[in-house]
Amino acid sequence: MPPQPYVYERELELWTSNNTERFFEDHGFDVAVYPIDQLNERWLPTDHLFVDNTTKKIFGFQYKALYHNGTDFWKLDERQHAELQGYEWIYYGLSEISSGRQRRDALNRLVIAPASFVYDSRLARDQFVQLDIPHFRWDSFFDGLVRCKVQVRS
Repeated sequence: MPPQPYVYERELELWTSNNTERFFEDHGFDVAVYPIDQLNERWLPTDHLFVDNTTKKIFGFQYKALYHNGTDFWKLDERQHAELQGYEWIYYGLSEISSGRQRRDALNRLVIAPASFVYDSRLARDQFVQLDIPHFRWDSFFDGLVRCKVQVRS
């Protein structure tokens, strides 16, 4: 049986982006969220673009759904990975959501990683520790964004 996603990527994109927008608004920021369609994603490799009108910062997430087939992993695309490496302010948003019931907790179930690591078509959850891949959880990403410690475009 081929690997299957726990939840379809389009669903987790919506849930995570809505949670991101709500989080920023709850913390006094004015964020606009722009979904990027697949046609334009070839020119800007992100699923959703976030523009904070308060600080004039921009960042994007290229979302990936969690798959299962013996082990949990995210499927990556080689061309897309190479394109992402040209954008320090666009991150992989690797979702750990395994059920629709977790949709309200999408930010806490997100691994945020720059595409600076060596490409692998199947990125296993435990590879972050084994390969020392830099990554963030939501709280540290947000803190880094506010304090200008993570790469964003302004």
